[in-house]
Amino acid sequence: WTLSLSGEYRADISGTLQAVVSAGYIYRSRVTLRELDGAGVAVNESGAVNDLRASLGIEGDHWSLALYGENLFDSRAAILPGYSAAFGASVRPRPRRIGLMFTFEM
Repeated sequence: WTLSLSGEYRADISGTLQAVVSAGYIYRSRVTLRELDGAGVAVNESGAVNDLRASLGIEGDHWSLALYGENLFDSRAAILPGYSAAFGASVRPRPRRIGLMFTFEM
């Protein structure tokens, strides 16, 4: 099963500036994959995924500046289980990322 929550709050700082706070959370339970691999049925399982994202920024008429974080819990659980016969590897989320983003629109 999957749970997803998100929200955004905006507040005027001045006539041309807004403060913006946003956050989002996704939880996905474990996924089981069954595949034929020549010797029978291989069963692979992913872990549960917990993904928290957040940002805090300001916006002007044609620009924005935000401090953001992705995968704040630093979840390393496999998103997709590995395909044992074909690849033997799984797909995993990026590690925790924290950054600063500047956007300008003409």
